[in-house]
Amino acid sequence: MGLRHEHANTGCVKLKCTRSGTTIELSTAESNNDYSSGLTVILTVWKRNNLKEQLQALQNQTIRPNQIWVLQNEKYVNAEDIINKFPQVQYIKSSINLKYFGRFSLAQYVNTKHVWILDDDVVPGKKWIEMCLNMQSVNSCIISCAGRRIPNETYYLGDRKDIFKYYYGDVSPGLAYHFCENNTVVDFGCNGWFFEKKLIELFWSTPPLNLEMSEDMHLSAICKLKLASKQLC
Repeated sequence: MGLRHEHANTGCVKLKCTRSGTTIELSTAESNNDYSSGLTVILTVWKRNNLKEQLQALQNQTIRPNQIWVLQNEKYVNAEDIINKFPQVQYIKSSINLKYFGRFSLAQYVNTKHVWILDDDVVPGKKWIEMCLNMQSVNSCIISCAGRRIPNETYYLGDRKDIFKYYYGDVSPGLAYHFCENNTVVDFGCNGWFFEKKLIELFWSTPPLNLEMSEDMHLSAICKLKLASKQLC
């Protein structure tokens, strides 16, 4: 499954899933800022093969990233043939599966101001980087294309009938596709994380409970506890 991000006429970014019809929007004010992105994008490859589409989408950005790193875990996909067509891409191959936290470990080596870590089924629209940078210039926050809110006094997100109260960006009542019209502050983001690289030091300052999953919760929790940072989707 690959998320295809398309632009709305309003200047928002619209994300549309090629298989399940997922649509998400991130709205920001238009900006005339002229700046280099100072951005490293980290992609991962495991069993899904959306790499070529992701790389093409990054090439088509209105503001291109300074660096693109691809981390391949094991070899279920022939990523090398794809990467050979994109000589500017840095390729890191691991014979073991470093799972969800591996890409956050790799982010410690980034030398740009911003880092953007994407899931392997996310394909950005051409203004996504520009709009994230505009948002970052106004609010120091972590930006994701989907997110979750945790109910007060519980870690349980409720019954399925309550899902729309706590899931943002990838569920929508009464629509054939998922949709989030406005920027929303959530407890943790999903699918991708656009943030200042300095947050990686905080990320690893408190060891995760385990390295199997929940990297999204760990990032938001540590930044909220230590910096009161916001997570937007």
